[in-house]
Amino acid sequence: MKTTLFILASLLLTGTLAAQLDPTAGHRYGIKSAIIKKETKAAGNTMTNTLYIDDYGAREATELTMMLGETEKHLRIIAEDGGRTNVTLDLDEKKAFRTPAPEQPRNYLHLTPEDIERFKIKEDGEGTVAGRPCKKYSMELKQSGVTLQTTLWIWEGITLKYEARYQDNLMVTDEATEIHEDATVPAEKFAIPAEVKVEAAPLAN
Repeated sequence: MKTTLFILASLLLTGTLAAQLDPTAGHRYGIKSAIIKKETKAAGNTMTNTLYIDDYGAREATELTMMLGETEKHLRIIAEDGGRTNVTLDLDEKKAFRTPAPEQPRNYLHLTPEDIERFKIKEDGEGTVAGRPCKKYSMELKQSGVTLQTTLWIWEGITLKYEARYQDNLMVTDEATEIHEDATVPAEKFAIPAEVKVEAAPLAN
């Protein structure tokens, strides 16, 4: 079950914590804080998740509720070390594992020529998600050694909708359903509880 959690969390991270590095390029997001509720579908599971953003993206975390068989699991994914690593907490078992951040564009407000070439980024029109106007991008991202064809809907630098395909098969979707701008986000959403033990990430079989 731990490996399954790791794989699903990794897929989600590709779309959710999507612009976490390069603080010298200015703010990652165009709004100071937000609480964004989303629905995720992956590996036959439908999940709900909530994205927490504060200080224009300097602090960011996602909480995820999902079913594995008949078991409901609750996870929290926290960006740390300037976004260079992520910590995925199992809030039920009071355990956590740390992984490098997925390789993807650093900042959608300031896409670099290097990012555009490396990830084969193309502008793909516009769209509306949860009532917000978005720029739409297509690109290639590698996750766990697999190249995914991805489409993202970006608003104020934030990914509001994400689709990933592998060999034309839809693998995961993540879409905002509710957005609260300028929200007050509790500090504990970005903290690792003292009772939680952080471990090395499990190896996928």
